[in-house]
Amino acid sequence: MNRIKQGGFTLIELIMVITLLAILSYSASGLFSSSNNFSALAAKNQFLAAFLLAQQQALANQDNNRLISLRVQQNSDEWLLDICRGNRTGNLCQAPATTIFEQRIERDTVLLKMNNANFSGSHIFNLDINANLNPRTIHYRFDFIADSTHTICLSTAAVAFANVGLCPWE
Repeated sequence: MNRIKQGGFTLIELIMVITLLAILSYSASGLFSSSNNFSALAAKNQFLAAFLLAQQQALANQDNNRLISLRVQQNSDEWLLDICRGNRTGNLCQAPATTIFEQRIERDTVLLKMNNANFSGSHIFNLDINANLNPRTIHYRFDFIADSTHTICLSTAAVAFANVGLCPWE
């Protein structure tokens, strides 16, 4: 007699697969259960990208009389980052100056501190033709705080450090 071999999973194999899926879903649920930590990390990365873009624009600036500036403005529900080539009047990039970058970032419940003080209003960072912060007298530390803290450090030479913990000069 010919025996036909049946294919399929045994009960033990099915239980093992279901158990592994349960363990994986439980461990991955922490990534999606709280968006606060992700929001802080995303805000830090977007701020760092905008600063690096401002540095690149300053280095590529052919007209040395036109400043490059990065403005960080905080509203009740978002941050606004913009880069201006030319002079600003207050917070505005005035003609013939041009805004070369603008981005809005939702704050959610993320708190921003600059040099250990709560950030409010706006701050403008001017970069000279060597992409250094002008004036070169203050180091800046930005802490994006939610479930965890994400830090960016800007030195007077406009070197950006993205880390968790202390800035090199602290």
